[in-house]
Amino acid sequence: MKLCTTTGALEPYTASAPETVRCFEGTGFRLLDFNFYRVRQKNSPFLSEEWKEWIQSICAAGDQLGVSFVQAHSPDGNCMADPEERKQLIFATNRCIHACALMGIPNLVVHPGTAEGAGYDRFLTENSAYFQALYPAMEEYGVNVLIENSAEQNMPNRPFFFTGQEMKDFLDHMNHPLLHACWDTGHANMRGMDQYESMTVLGQHLRAVHIQDNMGAADEHLAPMMGTCDMDEILTALLDIGFSGPFTFEADNLLLKGGGWPHRRKVWREDGKLQTPSLELARKSIGLLYEIGKFLLSAYDCYEY
Repeated sequence: MKLCTTTGALEPYTASAPETVRCFEGTGFRLLDFNFYRVRQKNSPFLSEEWKEWIQSICAAGDQLGVSFVQAHSPDGNCMADPEERKQLIFATNRCIHACALMGIPNLVVHPGTAEGAGYDRFLTENSAYFQALYPAMEEYGVNVLIENSAEQNMPNRPFFFTGQEMKDFLDHMNHPLLHACWDTGHANMRGMDQYESMTVLGQHLRAVHIQDNMGAADEHLAPMMGTCDMDEILTALLDIGFSGPFTFEADNLLLKGGGWPHRRKVWREDGKLQTPSLELARKSIGLLYEIGKFLLSAYDCYEY
């Protein structure tokens, strides 16, 4: 397996996506998971008429650095919200699928919608319609869309995919050759669940992973071995199902940023100089993340450069 990490880890430190990509120079990572999560914000170049040129500038930065984009995360949004929100989210996600094709990215992680207090029937109906609205773009551009597991701490009182079996049931219900799964180890660790069972139930549907850790109570996005997640369980499951995709980190909180989620640093004074780590420190933490990943994969004799 090869190591990969999300561009979201350094995104808060930069003014543009190409600059973010260039900041990974010297960290060890040659594969990147592109973060489209915030592209629906006001004045986003992704929503402009020149969005393809924006994508080209990102690809050019990657080529210059010698890195490849191998998976991506779709925009933030909720397909079970009001009709206008749903319409805008479908538009942005379909554009993401097109962007993935332009970037050579085979897999796009897309969150299902949620609604507090909604029963499973409504969840199934509205999410089925949402993913079906993505089928034409998926089929035109040959991009897989991957559903992701979550945890009650993130989605209280809302139906969501919490186990591999729940995800597989939905995938079997949808029965589309380009609809598969991404497993998030941090979300599962918050539930204290049997991750091996869920990952092996997904089997060949498991096309991507989000490797992150926490102390079991909040979605902290720490590096492995900084929390309580059993990485032996994760590596064994991946090897037992013959997983060949990148070992992708979503551990973007090794150094907690001021105002960050899920924990916010106490602000003693508004002009404090130490609220947010420097970019250079953040880049060094990404380098450490690579070394942690190399250690994990090497221990199971599956590290590929």
